[in-house]
Amino acid sequence: MRTFLWLVPLLIWVHPVLGQGTNNTAKPAGIPPLTQQKAPKNAPSLADTEKWILNTFTDHSGEVTCSEYYSSISGSTYGAEFDCFIQHYSLEFDGCKATLFTFHSHSGLIMDRATGQMASHDGKDPSQDYKVELNLGDIDPESIMAKDPRGTFGPIGKKTYHENVPQVDLCISTTDNANTMLQSSRFKLHELCNFPQFVTVEPDYAPRLLNALKHAVELCGGKPSAF
Repeated sequence: MRTFLWLVPLLIWVHPVLGQGTNNTAKPAGIPPLTQQKAPKNAPSLADTEKWILNTFTDHSGEVTCSEYYSSISGSTYGAEFDCFIQHYSLEFDGCKATLFTFHSHSGLIMDRATGQMASHDGKDPSQDYKVELNLGDIDPESIMAKDPRGTFGPIGKKTYHENVPQVDLCISTTDNANTMLQSSRFKLHELCNFPQFVTVEPDYAPRLLNALKHAVELCGGKPSAF
């Protein structure tokens, strides 16, 4: 019997700890005032689009990467024991300015050889946390994309002891690869895709979030790259 199946879904869609955003209310350079950003007739406004994102984002986002094994079998990649590395997010909007907070933690089960019982090891990893500040008007709307689904325990279709829950990584890039995104107030970036990645979400939610993000970017003046 797969005694520990219930543990993995519990890890997947964890609620993020609210991050501390900035209080900078200045309009990003080159972006029209919000009063001039008009959506097409019957299309959601920027405020309504961001409200929808914030109302749905927490319940449908989160990334988990796990490996499983039997520690008694050297080199095993299948078993009741496991280690998971977890990311969850908090997102804030201030008009066309967005701040993404990424929080890290870990969880797992390992056999206690002294007792013969499974022991859990869970905890937060704040030293790995970071935030990315960006202007939606700097984003290339055509760069907003989803990668192929992958499982929490490896490729979709892989035989796993635990439930291999599917998840989808999203990517965004700036127009013409300009380094206008700022990670943790230190590193300038032009892309969020692999590391540091943008966000990971449930497969059914991915196309809806992509459409909303693209709409918000276009309302903020985001343009496709020249080439």
